Amino acid sequence: MEWIEASVHTTTEGSDLVSDLLMRCGAMGTQVTDRADVAAAKHKQDDWELFDESMVRKMPEDVLVTGWFL
Repeated sequence: MEWIEASVHTTTEGSDLVSDLLMRCGAMGTQVTDRADVAAAKHKQDDWELFDESMVRKMPEDVLVTGWFL
């Protein structure tokens, strides 16, 4: 099965709207990659036992929403 991947650069505030739009257009699923989510979780010690700073450096500067279509 071949998938088509569509990615949209947006903001933290716009990520849910973009994800919803991709789903309404027929995406089988979406993924939001947002540095702000990692930074917020980093401050909660219970959520992250190990934290690799290089993971954040590899993430895009803006928010990336990816959707997959058949």
